[in-house]
Amino acid sequence: MSRSRTMAVGRIAFFGFCAIMLVTPQSALAQNDAETHYQPDKVGKWRPGAIDMNDEAASGLTEQERSIFIQKLQKLVAIFREAKTLNPPVGVEASHGGDVDWGFPWGWEEMNPRPFWPVHGNVCIKLAPYIINTAGQPDVDEPDELWIFINELNPIFTGIRETGKEVYEDGGAETNTRHMEDELGTFFYTPKAVGVLQGRPLYECDAVVFTKIQKPSWIPVTRERFLRHAMDWAQKAAKAEQESLNESQQNLARLDKADREEAEKNAQGVGLQIKKDAAEHPGWLRFIPGEYLKALQAELASLTPQERASQAYFGDWKTSLRASGLVEPNEAGARPLVSPNPEFFNKSLPRTALQSIVIIGLRSAEEARRHPENPDPAQLRILELRDTLDWNKVMALFD
Repeated sequence: MSRSRTMAVGRIAFFGFCAIMLVTPQSALAQNDAETHYQPDKVGKWRPGAIDMNDEAASGLTEQERSIFIQKLQKLVAIFREAKTLNPPVGVEASHGGDVDWGFPWGWEEMNPRPFWPVHGNVCIKLAPYIINTAGQPDVDEPDELWIFINELNPIFTGIRETGKEVYEDGGAETNTRHMEDELGTFFYTPKAVGVLQGRPLYECDAVVFTKIQKPSWIPVTRERFLRHAMDWAQKAAKAEQESLNESQQNLARLDKADREEAEKNAQGVGLQIKKDAAEHPGWLRFIPGEYLKALQAELASLTPQERASQAYFGDWKTSLRASGLVEPNEAGARPLVSPNPEFFNKSLPRTALQSIVIIGLRSAEEARRHPENPDPAQLRILELRDTLDWNKVMALFD
């Protein structure tokens, strides 16, 4: 019974780190499996594939738009199907699939409610290694995958999340996880380039971007914008927490004296520990929304106009000397924050125009080089594609 009161104190949303979900090649996990025996010289084949468009996506497009866009995705797939290193695909069975969507790419719709938005979708190139399984029979392992996103830059970003109680307009609330965002868009860490692919940045999230657009794909998040977002969240969290405490008090009143005293003692212990932690590292105040809001307001008031307009750098809130978790650019672990540029895509072009292509999976294939005694054929084929494919063929697809 005492757990109810304890959770009433502890269920406060907090900020933390989040990495965008990427596809991890399953066969990479098999590299060190002594029972995995690849058939690297077996000549493979391409299985039939299709580009799908569900009813929801189709409802937003004319028949002509659907046909035009699917044909463009098929041309993109053909670049890989016709690549020398995959004709034939040696040591792997190759296939592809894809989907088309007409709505807003995730994370961008809040910034630009205008009716125009380019059609976007994805294609997946799958390379499944031929193996001899544990029963000694020829088999096909889980595929390594190249994911290709069209007119959608989300995969290059790594975001921050809030976890805890989320308050809705109808007054309801529930524990949930969502990306940190305001009315202008979602907050992300600035993408970090870790390599180059034929003159194009290869980002740490294993993504490379192809586009003819010269505009930046992201804009800085200012310290004031970050703090005002945090203050808005703290106000909602404080209201939700008070409602939860009121409910807990009613539940406590129904308990006998011994159970009630135990519950109150546990809750006090949690509160004292949070205050103790917050005295050294103010970031822990986020577990006390009312105090957290006051600290954020004071932090914003202390900034000069130049500081308010400067780019926000987020660090580890558990050790930051600021309640917000913001740090100075030169502090250890500091990461600059950005949000997608709402003016990136060219709205004068037809909605079916190809404006950006993001490919994920070219860098993770380097795992094969760490196991030269038993390399994954699928990863070897991906590395060959990366190093030998004429990527200007991808650029030629843009309108």
